[in-house]
Amino acid sequence: MWYTLPCPLWQGECTEYESRPHDCRTYQCKLLRNVTAGNVELDSALDIVSKTRSALDELVSQDRGVGLGASEGPSQVYMRLHKKLNGLKTGTDECRAFWRRYPAFLTLKFLLRRHFLS
Repeated sequence: MWYTLPCPLWQGECTEYESRPHDCRTYQCKLLRNVTAGNVELDSALDIVSKTRSALDELVSQDRGVGLGASEGPSQVYMRLHKKLNGLKTGTDECRAFWRRYPAFLTLKFLLRRHFLS
């Protein structure tokens, strides 16, 4: 199951539903499930979250017209760049700009898939 994290509708409380749907209310990313099960220590989990946020910040700081927003969550940025990659034309300035960001993109992709996505 894929969820945009953090939920763009969450502003300290749900801004979409009076009563949040069950899937939304009970969703736990892979990292949280591992912490809850005792497989990952809280300090390690917080370090992983920090590394993921740093990878996101690196991508946002390298933005060259993609329109990345600092308020977007890591999975939102990843999905936007993934879609952008599929539509790039070889040899364009936009393509070259994307490839300069590619190491940070791969870091974010790795962290999301390894620690957060089911």
